[in-house]
Amino acid sequence: MLEQKIAIYNALYNSQDLINLNLNITISAAWPNKNATYPYISYYQVAGSAQLIDGKNSLLNEIYSIDIFATTQTDIENITTIVNQLMNELPYLTILNANIDNYEQDSNIYHKILRYRIKSCNS
Repeated sequence: MLEQKIAIYNALYNSQDLINLNLNITISAAWPNKNATYPYISYYQVAGSAQLIDGKNSLLNEIYSIDIFATTQTDIENITTIVNQLMNELPYLTILNANIDNYEQDSNIYHKILRYRIKSCNS
């Protein structure tokens, strides 16, 4: 499970496409706090299960959420396009690209939720 979180972080953090947006995007495994700067990408595991064979994990079935927060709809859409491309390059299957565009009126922040299922076989 830790390997997948590291792979997600590395894909996001090292993305030249995200860097080229010149938005100084914060990438974190934590939810943004009240002092966060935007845009902000948060990633975390939502659910997961493993099947044990001979005492080893043989099948991991995990779901991760990548939440994108930004002050403009344009930034949300640009970042979402890149994140989807990055996740599709990893051994992840998009199961719920929620495309839920929440506008949080209390903070004037746009929030997009993306979900990915990760299947991997370990022997």
